[in-house]
Amino acid sequence: MSRCVQAPKNLAFGQKSEFVRGVLIVSQRRHTSRVRAMGIRNRPISPGSPWQNGCAERLIGTLRHECLDQVVIFSEMHLRRILSAYAAYYNQARTHLALQKDAPLHRAVQRSGAIVAIPILAGLHHQYVRI
Repeated sequence: MSRCVQAPKNLAFGQKSEFVRGVLIVSQRRHTSRVRAMGIRNRPISPGSPWQNGCAERLIGTLRHECLDQVVIFSEMHLRRILSAYAAYYNQARTHLALQKDAPLHRAVQRSGAIVAIPILAGLHHQYVRI
């Protein structure tokens, strides 16, 4: 199966050049040069207008509230491991109201057995399963 992948024509981004409270810092010049090399035009959002990029703001807010504000990050590699573990939890175990309290990756309902809590992210979150 072949798939055609095309770069976006515009990239919306905020006014700040830091992400995750200074842990992963990307200079504006390096960002701009990389984006221009891919043929993408920068379209900065207006200052104080997070609704112009609502999906990204919601994702970053959820990441910070449920994960990054609770964990001390020691390095970029550590940040990547934490984000990878949180992404797996978010897609496989975390319930979403928009999905009628199901996870994005559907799981079968377990009707019998003892309920066990499986710690995720060193106990920051738990997945409850029946065994």
